[in-house]
Formats: sequence, structure tokens, C-alpha cells
Amino acid sequence: MSFNIALSGLQATTQDLNTISNNIANASTSGFRGGRSEFASIYNGGQAGGVGVMSTSQNFSKGGSLTYTGRQLDMGIQGEGFFVLKGNDGGAMYARAGMFHKDSQGFITDPVGSRLQGYSVNATGRLQTGNVGDLQVQTASLAAKATTEVRMVSNLDARVDVISPTSVVPFDPTNNDSYQAIETSTVNDSLGNAHVVNQYYVKTAQNEVTVHYTLDGTLLPDQTTLKFDSNGVLDPTTTKQPFDIVMTNGASNLKFDINFDKSTHYAAKYNTFNPKNIDSYHSIGTTSVYDSLGTEHVVTQYYVKTAPNEWTVNYTLDGTLLPDQTTLKFDSKGILDPTTTKDTFDLTLSNGASPLKFDINFDKSTQYAAKYNNSSLSQDGYTSGELKGVRLDDNGMLYGTYTNGQDQLQGQVVLANFSNPNGLSAVSNNAWVATNTAGQAIIGSPSTGTMGTVTGGYLEGSNVDTTAEMVNLMSAQRNYQSNAKVLDVNSTMQQALLNAI
Repeated sequence: MSFNIALSGLQATTQDLNTISNNIANASTSGFRGGRSEFASIYNGGQAGGVGVMSTSQNFSKGGSLTYTGRQLDMGIQGEGFFVLKGNDGGAMYARAGMFHKDSQGFITDPVGSRLQGYSVNATGRLQTGNVGDLQVQTASLAAKATTEVRMVSNLDARVDVISPTSVVPFDPTNNDSYQAIETSTVNDSLGNAHVVNQYYVKTAQNEVTVHYTLDGTLLPDQTTLKFDSNGVLDPTTTKQPFDIVMTNGASNLKFDINFDKSTHYAAKYNTFNPKNIDSYHSIGTTSVYDSLGTEHVVTQYYVKTAPNEWTVNYTLDGTLLPDQTTLKFDSKGILDPTTTKDTFDLTLSNGASPLKFDINFDKSTQYAAKYNNSSLSQDGYTSGELKGVRLDDNGMLYGTYTNGQDQLQGQVVLANFSNPNGLSAVSNNAWVATNTAGQAIIGSPSTGTMGTVTGGYLEGSNVDTTAEMVNLMSAQRNYQSNAKVLDVNSTMQQALLNAI
């Protein structure tokens, strides 16, 4: 009986040595879970029968440490869960080792070609969480997207003075920057001689325009002030300018009227702003927008304080002045009036692209006693780009990164969990397969339910404690030697008995 007991001890210890040596051999294996031999005593009819290995359990309660690799498709799980793989035979496998790469078709696979499973995206880039399938990175170029909205949060300096239209550039008929428009008329004197009258329009106040005149190039002392209401309609008391000019050519005095009635509505829109004159605006900002072909265009915003708590924003596109203007109004606390936060543009381009339609939104902009600044500036357009890499966030979202600086969602890695992970059966290549003992696989997104997080660019190491395994090895060695000694003693006793017969 003692012989059989010692023999069972040798057999059990041999299995334990196999487990320990396997742990030590896989101490550097990514995602490996250390095993433990679980012994059980054997009794036959109340008589001691030795020992046996009841099972070899795996340690799923302790995770391995994450090591940075810098490889874009390396993934490490922190917490519970397993990567879901589809083997070459189509069967499901589960792994903690996150050593993945992209194959020639863009599928994410492990070193032996098993495909990583996850949620895919549809043609519009929306995540499809209903079905789990092979994760694939689309290698095609990312098409250009025309800008539809520009959002900016700016502070306009409340301390600056209102720019008076007349203070920008004093009127001078020889200086094109000193007036906003010019019209020419021809008049005849009493001798029939023709004379040229030029009218120069200068915006001198809100809804007010001053008209200067020259006769044959000589500046006249006469001026006309045209006043308009908020709708641009001319004040009827300011519609006519009479002239009585002494002539030097022997002709009678040149007497005539210039009547602006119904002809000067446009004058209400004359603008003293000139992008080439830095004295005609306070601050300047720029942003890039993109047309349907992916061509970049530069929109420049020029901020002009036109009244207390009121600013006019003028625009140029690629250096060309646009007719659009935005009026921003602020209250006494520097908060923007919500009715003046947005302007819409519809620009015809000459490069064959579709009309460029976008909004500029000034929501949350302020007017405080501080220097002008843009604390936030964004727009939703971009040029075309080529795939240059991939990245992964903690929720398992897989993005393609492109040469135009854009990221595009390619899918989401899913994880699986089991009610009894120890019921999983280990197979080659750092994987497990499900059994009835493990229970039904629970599939879900990282960071949801009992699922851990997934970290890109890291690998989870083995959870084997090499020091502890060396101690276990020495203990197993002593156990083996002790059981071998029992066999030796038993053999000696049997030999002594045989010698006595």
C-alpha cells in the first residue's frame, strides 16, 4: 500500500512540476495566465490511497502589467475581459495577448492570422453595434469635406475707441482710401462748354454719408450730408444740393441742382473699412475653410468697433473683400447678444468647386477689458488625405489617421467575459476556447459592465511571479525526493523480507 501511495505522490508531483515549469517558461509570454496544480487526497474504503491532481486552475484574478511598445495596433486590457478572435477555421477564440497587425486586406489579425472581432461602421461612419464581425481598416483615401461651419470664441477689447469714419483717412480726392465711392456727371455752362462734376461719397457716421464735389478737378466748398434710417431709406430733407458757381471763362454763373432722391439708397451701405488700412479696424483673425474639392481658402475677419458695445466684422476670402458684414452687439456686461452670433456665407468659386456655403458662429464671444484673442477656433472641413496609421482609445474605438490631420472611426474592439473564466480551455498561440463549464460568452464594449479598458500601444505581460514559482519549484523538488525516498525505503524493506525467507 505504501508503495502505491508513494507512487501517486511521484505522479502528482510530476504534474505539479509540469505546471511550474510551464509557468516559468511562459513568464515572458504576453497575456499568459499562470497555472496552479490543485491536489486532492485519495481514500479507498477509508484506507489512505495517496494523492492526485484534481485540476490545474488558471489565475484570472490577477492581471499582468502593461508594457509600452509604441506599436499602433498593440493592445493591452486593464481589468476583466478577453479579446474575441475568429480562428482560421471560423471558430471563436479568446485571448489576453494583444499583439495585432493589419494584413494585406486591412483586417486586424494576431500573429497566426486569427481576425480580431468588433463592431464595424457603415458608409457614413456610424458605429454599428448590432453585429460583431471582423475589424477592418479601410485603406482608401479620405475624401475632402467642404466646410459648413466655423466656430470661434473671441474676446474683443472693450477699452478701444470707436473708429470714427472721418478719422480713418481725411478726405482727399487724390487719395482713393479717403472715400468709398465716386460718381461722375457732366454739366454745361451758358456758352455750351462741358464741365465734369465728381461726387465723392464718404461715410461719416452710422447711417450718414457726406458727399464732396470737384468741378473739372477743382475741389468745391460745397458738401451734402445724406442721412438714412435703419432700413437705408434716405431722409427726404437731405435729397438735394444746389450749386451757384462763378465761372472764369466769361460764362454766366453755373447754377444747377444735384438731386439724390431715390438714387442713393446704395450710399447707406458705403463702408469706410479698408483691409489695406490698419487704422480702419481694431483686430484681425484668420481661419481656413475648404471647398468641395478640398482646396483651402483663407477667411480673414476684421473687427471694427463702430459704437459703444457694437462691432462690425468685415471679411476677405483669399484677400478679396466680401460684401458680407456681421454686426456683433454686447450688453453692459460684455455678453454677446444671442441674436447677433452667426453669419451665413454662400460664395461662388471660380475653381470648379460647388458654391462654398458655411456659417461663422461667434457664440460665447465676449467684450471685456482685455486684449483681443481667439480662445477657440474650429471648422469642420478638410482636404483629402491618405491613411498613415491607426490609433485606439480606452473605449476600444479604432480610428484611421490620415495625412490631412483627420481621424476617421473604423470600428470598435469588443471584449468577452465569462461567469467562470477557469472553465476556459487553453490552446496554443496564447488563446482559449469556451467550454460548457465556462458558461456563455458575454460580449460588450470596453469600459462597460464588467469589461475592462483597452489601451493602445501597450501589451499585457504574463501574471506569473517568477520568484514564487522558484519557491514552488524547490518545494516540488523536496516533495519528489521525499516520495522517492519512501519508494526506496519500501524497496529496502521488501528486499530484507526476501532475504529472510
